[in-house]
Amino acid sequence: MKLKPKILIVDDKPENLIALEVVLKNLDVELVKALSGNEALKAILHHEFALALLDIQMPEMDGYELAGIIREESKTAHLPFIFISAVYTDNLNVFKGYEKGAFSFITKPFQPEILINKVQFFIDKYIQDITLLELNESLKQKNLELEYSNRELDAFCYSVSHDLKAPLRGIRGYTKILKEDYKDKLDEEGERILRLVIENSVKMGSLIDSLLLLSKLGKKDMRKNPINMNELVNKILEEFQEDLKRESWNWK
Repeated sequence: MKLKPKILIVDDKPENLIALEVVLKNLDVELVKALSGNEALKAILHHEFALALLDIQMPEMDGYELAGIIREESKTAHLPFIFISAVYTDNLNVFKGYEKGAFSFITKPFQPEILINKVQFFIDKYIQDITLLELNESLKQKNLELEYSNRELDAFCYSVSHDLKAPLRGIRGYTKILKEDYKDKLDEEGERILRLVIENSVKMGSLIDSLLLLSKLGKKDMRKNPINMNELVNKILEEFQEDLKRESWNWK
């Protein structure tokens, strides 16, 4: 759904509100009108505005008073507003308007294009701010999901490594017994096979440790290291040497 910013226009004269509507009719915004400062404050309680256009000369509460209240309220403290006046146009009042926190001061009569350009600027800024806020919230949510996934991965890897290491400890224990207590009963082939079992159990332990390390790589900076492919291939061949012999494979 496309975001449609709201603009608050405040003036005690209905004809002035209509004139502003005509000037801003081609902008993709929703205009909310208020005929007094009190009406404007009520509107601010129920709507979120991208910008407010304030008349200065109004009964009961003039534009300066309204601007002061807007700036004092935490909800509206950052609401940009522009003063529009046909009466308070001298430098003293213009400076007073800026002191109240106005982002701009337009004196009547004015060129419609000037007001349109100023309003469009604040519309664009409002949309950018909202989009950035939504992106930040989305990023926070993604980070939370990633942290949860990492915790699940850590728990999974710990469980897997624990389950794999338990039988591996048994294998190492039995091979140690064979090596120490039954060495004299093993022939040359038996010793060779026992040695292979021990070597492969060590490799299995290393693989399990690598699995744990792999689960933590996402939390660390990756570094590139050169690999000797000949050494890697020879190492793989050594690991599958017995299988190759049984299958009578010729490797070239």
